[in-house]
Amino acid sequence: ALNLDGVALIDFDTDAEHTRATVGAHVHGSAGLMSYEVEGYAQVGSLGDSTSYGAWMIGAQAGVSPEHAINPYIGGGIDVLSGDGEADDTLSTFVLGAGDSHRYNGHFDQWAGGNGDRGLIDGHFDLSLSPYSAMTMMVGIHAFAAVEAGDGEAFEGFEADIDLMWTPWDPLDVLVGVWVYKPNEGDVQVAAVMQADFQF
Repeated sequence: ALNLDGVALIDFDTDAEHTRATVGAHVHGSAGLMSYEVEGYAQVGSLGDSTSYGAWMIGAQAGVSPEHAINPYIGGGIDVLSGDGEADDTLSTFVLGAGDSHRYNGHFDQWAGGNGDRGLIDGHFDLSLSPYSAMTMMVGIHAFAAVEAGDGEAFEGFEADIDLMWTPWDPLDVLVGVWVYKPNEGDVQVAAVMQADFQF
């Protein structure tokens, strides 16, 4: 099965004279035990009278879901987000939607403030297991690098994530996660979260 979705999002603020459009496409599908997705987007628009937006991102990932009692998924992929390495009137840093940075790029926004002027290359490995219908464990490993490194070091660091999602009963979801980041230069950083989502 193959699915193609077109995307068009408009973000504007008349008081700030800001208009930014994100347009692109998302292709996803499956073939037997394998699933895949490819996406690409451009951002265009203007900020005030003299500044324009011109940014982009591309991503691809694939994985397999072997038939097993623990319902495993094993996969990986790469995302590339443009940065703004030029001192001109075009803003070239791709801006992710609210909440999307963690979904796609680990917690790089927390460790390093996001893709910023340097852009971001995120190569990732993904593993998930569901030993019980009410429990899913997710493991992610990310290798981060800059698109616009200039004369500096392109490699940013590694991140490892372990998240456990438990649904003891239908209205309640409990998430426990631990994230470890080792920057190219500097000490290891560790963060953890525990949250509950109750729907009624």
